[in-house]
Amino acid sequence: PTTMTLTSMSTLRRKRQTDLFSTTSETVATTASSAAAVADSQSALQSQKQSHSNTPPSKKQPRLTKNQQALQKRKFPRTWVPLASVYELDPDRPTPLQFLDQNYVCYKGSSSTTNKDDGIDRSDNWVVMDDTCAHRLVPLSEGRISRVAVPINNCDSDINNSATTTTTTTITTLQCSYHGWEFDGNDNGKCVAIPQATSENEEIAIRSPRSCVKSYSVRLHKNVLWCWPWPEDSLSILEDYPQKHPEGMMRSIARVP
Repeated sequence: PTTMTLTSMSTLRRKRQTDLFSTTSETVATTASSAAAVADSQSALQSQKQSHSNTPPSKKQPRLTKNQQALQKRKFPRTWVPLASVYELDPDRPTPLQFLDQNYVCYKGSSSTTNKDDGIDRSDNWVVMDDTCAHRLVPLSEGRISRVAVPINNCDSDINNSATTTTTTTITTLQCSYHGWEFDGNDNGKCVAIPQATSENEEIAIRSPRSCVKSYSVRLHKNVLWCWPWPEDSLSILEDYPQKHPEGMMRSIARVP
């Protein structure tokens, strides 16, 4: 029995040593494979960083307005859109307009030049914007047009004759009726005045693109006000399609008997 016991203990000791050696070998193999995987991932990450550094940065896509998002889903030809006849528009009041169930506002003029002698406004400048205030989403068509005249002196000097011509530049903005925020449609709908804010807070707020109201490209042809309301660039779409411009569209209408 003593011999059998010693034999059994020796066999058990050898078995334990074998198991311990196998476990150690597996641990070493696992550690080596993990280290190799980490090295591969670091190498891939480094390669990805190098490829990104060689790739030119992509342009940030402009934020689409609610009207542009709605029009982007509509299957409508990308053409200049006739919104209204100029005879329907009041030059002294904002006019609400609609196209494909989307609301716009139109008003007359910004930075127009008037001669002091005859007082004739020689600007045919119409502005089309989204009919939504950036502050509380109130319709801007319920607001009013604000015009501020700024005098400019133009001195024409000559050896024999010198004359000074006084002209006036009119800065025109659209003022919301709710809190009096003012927007300049000719400056991409930029907010130019916030009456309730201090000068410091106003300067910070008007620098934000969220304080702007989207304004659109406008053309006046045959006394019809045409607008480009689509989010796509008009030049890239209409370069080879003159019939989609106001002139081409009016010629095609004139040919109809």
